[in-house]
Amino acid sequence: METRWWPVVALASCYLGPAPHAAAVQPQWAYTWRPEMGFFDDGPTCLLNPPDGISPSGLYLSFYWSARDGSVLWLNWREKKNPSVRLVSEGSGDSWAITVEPFDSDYDGRRVLLDSRVASEILRSLELGHALTVVVSLDGVESQRYHVPARGAQLGVPMYQACIGSVADDPPRYLFAPERQFLGSYKASERCEFTQIIELQKISLTVTLSAHTDRDGGELLFERPTVTHHPHGPLRTRKTPDRVEAQPLFGPSFDLVEKFRYDISADQLNALGAELSRGLTRKFSLTTPEARKSTLTFGGRFGKPFAAMFAACRQARITTTQPRSP
Repeated sequence: METRWWPVVALASCYLGPAPHAAAVQPQWAYTWRPEMGFFDDGPTCLLNPPDGISPSGLYLSFYWSARDGSVLWLNWREKKNPSVRLVSEGSGDSWAITVEPFDSDYDGRRVLLDSRVASEILRSLELGHALTVVVSLDGVESQRYHVPARGAQLGVPMYQACIGSVADDPPRYLFAPERQFLGSYKASERCEFTQIIELQKISLTVTLSAHTDRDGGELLFERPTVTHHPHGPLRTRKTPDRVEAQPLFGPSFDLVEKFRYDISADQLNALGAELSRGLTRKFSLTTPEARKSTLTFGGRFGKPFAAMFAACRQARITTTQPRSP
């Protein structure tokens, strides 16, 4: 049995280099700052990718953190000449001069190793809703200015920082073979979710914990297709229903055909979220129509950073939806 982690059910993308190449704010998720998490061969990496279309001329700016590199700003600057780069907060007027690493033909962009204080200041500015201006200068060439919006950073930044906090002290070792690398994204602008995919007898089971956006508490959703077909594999089918004993997850016993969901209270959601954030597990069982019973694990060390992001998402949504004082 194999467990894979996604903070969102339907999104996954490959990571092909030291910098993220995915984009992600309200009201549509495709236009928000997007926190992501991946386990790679050099350890876990937390990423924060920007809204789509940050610059008509195509400058791409993103952040990532790893135990090896620390805090990194990534620019898709492809010129061999070294630019002088300055970031300016459009809200506070604060500015930061940053040093871009020399050109390396192996990479589709330039890396900037950030001092932790500078990284915190830049991210805090974004979280407060202050857009950035990136000023890029080359000798003998007029400076170019790029606008980077802050849309959705009030959710994305605290989730990204929660990811870092979860793995910084004791990063888990690399779990998957290289061909199984992946990234996941939270749909934080819609709702907060924590999703685990469990490989079970060639047809995976997906379990999603989510927080309600219109009332207290949350829900657990169990999904397992009856037919699945991988691009390079055979067509697989299964008999229905599976019998799930979900009492350890505050649920009932139920028959699972393809989908089953149930609500949990605010206290149950808080308790489960707190356990997941500590890397703890809860076990439940699934029995197939052929009487094959499996004891399955929800949570664990490799889900810990995703759970920390889930908790930060919940807290950020509470903070951003509270009425402001006059």
